Amino acid sequence: MNTNILDTKFKHHSMFKGSNLTKRQVIEYFASSDDFRLDKTPTKIQSTNLFDPVAYEPILVYCGKRKSTYKLTEEEKEYYLERCKFWLSFKDRINKDWENWGKNINYLKWLDYEIEQRMEVREYADYMNAYKKTS
Repeated sequence: MNTNILDTKFKHHSMFKGSNLTKRQVIEYFASSDDFRLDKTPTKIQSTNLFDPVAYEPILVYCGKRKSTYKLTEEEKEYYLERCKFWLSFKDRINKDWENWGKNINYLKWLDYEIEQRMEVREYADYMNAYKKTS
């Protein structure tokens, strides 16, 4: 049986340590958060020809207090970029909702609305439910 790499267990030395989350679930969180960015780092194996360009591999960088990185496969990178595109449009819609509601609304009610909207996204709800089980 051939398992999709995104449905395998996520492993990292510090992020989500000890959880049973899949790579798909964790990448969904990364894409929905503003705390991560896509970058690249030189690969360990380079050409011995000095005129060849430097080879790079994609990584996700956590931009919080403690910098942390996660090396991505091409499939993970494609999924991350796809989900980032979705979350950008989602955030645009939420920001328009905020403008339509006006600034007079209770901010706590607004946060509840935003969480409800996020939970309606199947992939995000899958991540949150799995994360709650491991916490």
